[in-house]
Amino acid sequence: MSNKKLKTGIIDVLYGSTYRNILDIIQIQMCIRKDINSCCYQVLKILYCHKWTKRTASNRERSAMMAEKYNIRFSGAGTHGLIQAARIIAEAAAIYDDKIAIESCSYGPEARGNASRAEVIISDETIDYPKAKIIDFLVTLTQEAYDKYNNDLKTGGILVADTNIKLEDSKKDWKIFLVPFNKIAANECNNLPLINMIALGFFAKVCDIINESSIRQAILARIPKESEKTYIDAFETGLRASALQAFV
Repeated sequence: MSNKKLKTGIIDVLYGSTYRNILDIIQIQMCIRKDINSCCYQVLKILYCHKWTKRTASNRERSAMMAEKYNIRFSGAGTHGLIQAARIIAEAAAIYDDKIAIESCSYGPEARGNASRAEVIISDETIDYPKAKIIDFLVTLTQEAYDKYNNDLKTGGILVADTNIKLEDSKKDWKIFLVPFNKIAANECNNLPLINMIALGFFAKVCDIINESSIRQAILARIPKESEKTYIDAFETGLRASALQAFV
């Protein structure tokens, strides 16, 4: 088994396990640099030793920890590859940028075509709760997703929306970017499902919470070899699109 497949497989297993809420991604990052036997040992050790612990931090300490968190939400249709985009961001932050990251997403009927979402919490401290409640950065690709999920975006937060979306006039306390993601995917990439990679490219330029090179590495770690050029080209299309956009 290649290191690339092993690394991705380990993260997938842990994302799907009951330990997602208390995932210590730093230890994962350390163990993937060793041989396969050592890596498997470290993963088993993490799964065996991790338990829920009751935090005894004071209110001041809790407030300080919350200030270190950055909450990202991708929203759109179930066909937009939001889960893949969120996992790439989480892996970029945790594996390549040495941060703590947790990804969560919507499942069920809403994930198959209507308004769906995928979220990532990034922090320098332990993350106690895996759901993002107050959003710092919102990407929304459909009107239905915007209507359903925009209320969680904090004052002063960043909104990146497709140009087809009609925004509420009263929402003037956000930094807003309007980007023709659907048009770019259809006309420049000739592949609408690549809209998630275009959005990732735009995110990488606009948000400095994760290094661009880390996101690129995370994409290559997840994508089959034969598709790498297609996905990276779409990612770079998003990078270029960001240079042409001014916030409103």
